[in-house]
Amino acid sequence: MNLITIDNCGLACPQPVINTKKALDSLSAGQSLISMVDNAAAKENVTRFAVNNGYTVSVEEKNGVYALTLTKGKSLPATAAPQVEIPNSGGKVIFVRSNQLGMGSDELGSLLIKSFFYAVSQTSDYLPAKIVLINSGVKLAVKDSPVLPDLLSLAAAGVEVLACGTCLDFYGLKEQLAVGHVSNMYSIYEVLASHAVLTL
Repeated sequence: MNLITIDNCGLACPQPVINTKKALDSLSAGQSLISMVDNAAAKENVTRFAVNNGYTVSVEEKNGVYALTLTKGKSLPATAAPQVEIPNSGGKVIFVRSNQLGMGSDELGSLLIKSFFYAVSQTSDYLPAKIVLINSGVKLAVKDSPVLPDLLSLAAAGVEVLACGTCLDFYGLKEQLAVGHVSNMYSIYEVLASHAVLTL
């Protein structure tokens, strides 16, 4: 029996995840399909989405193209949401849109963002579940970032750090990511829509 194949090559984030999700919705338990992607970020994003939603994933790579075979497991109850682990009772998300805090002086903004994340890392009673970084906010999670020690400390405490893959590509920083993992706009929207959000 030939498997359904979804060709996502050449598509920008979050289209590979969205296309794969639409195709997966038609599968019954035990059925499989193949999602084709042509970059590592899309491979990671589709894989993470599938695993979080109860699918098993196997990957084959040839000439820079990844064939992801996704197999549906037991069906979740109709009311069940995608299974995302919340590492603490707070369940809040810090949504970071810049590598500075506030508007005005760039120098002051850099000092404030460093002070903010130090305070977060030192306040164990109010740890967020996740930190989402977009636009220049992704610069905070790369090598030599002034807040990297605090983000590493938060990650070690169970806080998930998600960095926008499109933003990392735009700034040429994907290879320098030093904490957390590359995410996509579909997953970022799911996180923001399902949590209380503190926006910086």
